[in-house]
Order: sequence, then structure tokens, then C-alpha cells
Amino acid sequence: MSQPLYYVHDVGGMCNRIFPFAHLIATSVVTDRPLANPTFTKYEHYFVGTNENQRDAFWENAGIRAPQLKLSNWRGRFKLARRLNASRVQVRSENELLDVEGLRTGGKLDEVRWISALYAIDNSAFAQQAALIKSCFRPVPEIERSANDCVDRLRRHCDVVIGVHIRQGDYAGHSGGMMFFETSEYRELMDQAVATWHDQSVGFLICSNVPQPDDSFDGLTWQMGPGSEIADLTALSMCDFLIGPPSTFSEWASYVGAVPRFVWNRKYEQMYQVLTKPLTKENFVVHGGRGFGKFSSRISNSLSER
Repeated sequence: MSQPLYYVHDVGGMCNRIFPFAHLIATSVVTDRPLANPTFTKYEHYFVGTNENQRDAFWENAGIRAPQLKLSNWRGRFKLARRLNASRVQVRSENELLDVEGLRTGGKLDEVRWISALYAIDNSAFAQQAALIKSCFRPVPEIERSANDCVDRLRRHCDVVIGVHIRQGDYAGHSGGMMFFETSEYRELMDQAVATWHDQSVGFLICSNVPQPDDSFDGLTWQMGPGSEIADLTALSMCDFLIGPPSTFSEWASYVGAVPRFVWNRKYEQMYQVLTKPLTKENFVVHGGRGFGKFSSRISNSLSER
């Protein structure tokens, strides 16, 4: 049996943990190499491929070795490996790419035992194993039902459901506030969406990491998401379109639900004098699964029939 690959990057929110884990699951499958990720404990109960009550049956049905989610004294073992076997360890900063695909196709991944990198990316394996990945990270039934009920309530009152990811809180100080927008600015964007879909009734599913004042959305058809992080993520993946700032949260929702997304990056565009993208149907695109975050590329999605 091949030597296990240990993923031990223990930093970041939920979707910053899902994306690299998913890429390395794909790597594990195409290389037939055992994978362990002891850093996913906080989120493992959310998904059918990681929940302790369903994971064994899931991986057995898939005919694939399940990733290991427990690893004793992994921090101490990782520290020792860095000191004694540096060639077996791949560490990257939060801003650096670890090209797992390049290591794999270049024959250098075999000697690697430990990976600590946010952007651990294996695009070709990820694309090849897309169906498995989406099935693995399908929320457990009770979460899926909660999200579906929430979206269905809104659908009764509109033709088009647009998920709005209002990320404030931590974004106020992140990257100098480059991706932070006031609620009033989101409201302006929502009004633009209503104008864009002027021939259809639009409803907004609002998911935010901070409470939002109800009067901010007067005159619109809207409702808040289910409320929990995972149920909000799942509900966004069930919308027809998504609006939000750069974030792996809405990026994962776009990917797993094949939902076209408008990435609102106005401050960056203004600072670097890049042509500002208007909110038009053509600027909603699905995240196609190549990379994520700052190492993301997206695929265009025809909206002519939407």
C-alpha cells in the first residue's frame, strides 16, 4: 500500500477547508493513495461523506477508500517531520499556491507525506472526480431539507431566486476592507438585479454573517436564509443566481449547485483601474472547479434561456 498523505492545514473557515480537502480527495482517488485530514473535525458531521453515521456506507458504495479523519498527535508528528524529513513536507503560506497536480504528474508527490497549504490544488483530478466530490460534500438530509424548505417558501412569491451573500463582520478589516460593502450598497446592487430581470419577479435570499436591519430591503421580495452557516451555504447552492463579494463561501455554493454568480469586486476594480463589471446577465458565471479563492478561474455560463 502507498504511504498515506496527511493534510494538516488547520486554518480558515468552512469553505477554505472544504476546497483543499476536496482537491486532495480527488488526488487520493487518482493515485490510489490513503489520505488523512484531522483538521476537518468541526465540519465533518455536516456531510454524507464525512458524517460518522453515513461515511462508511458512502465510501463502500463508491468502492473507494474513505479519507481518515482522526490522527493521533498529528501536530507533534507534523512538527517532527518538518525538522527531520523536510523533503517529505510541503508547506505554503496563505498567499501561495501548492500545485499538487504538478507534483503528481511530475512524479514528485510520492515522496511527500505532509501538506499544510490553503491552496493545495489538483485541477485535473478535481475535474475527473467532480461527481464523487459533490456527492461526498452533499449535506446530510436534515440540513438539506431545512435549506430546501427555506428556498421553496421564497419561490412561491417570485419567478427568479437570487441568493445574496452579505459578508461583513470579518471583511471590515480583511485586506484593508477591499471586499467590505455596507448594507445600503448591497441594496443598490439588488435594485440593479430587479432592473436586469425586469420581465420577471425577483426574490432575494439573504445570507449574512451579521444581523441585517429589516428596513434595508423595503420594497423587495426577500427573506433571510435558514440561519446556520451550513444551511445558508446549502440554500445558496439552490438559488437561480448568486451575488456577493469574492468569497469561497459563495464560490463553493456556485460550484456544487452549478449556480451562476456575480462576483462584486468594485473596490479592487476601482483601485487598479480595471474595467468595472456591470451587473448584467452575461457577468453571472458558474465556478467551474478550476482552483478556488485567489487561484480561481471560472467558466462562462449561457444565461440566454434563464
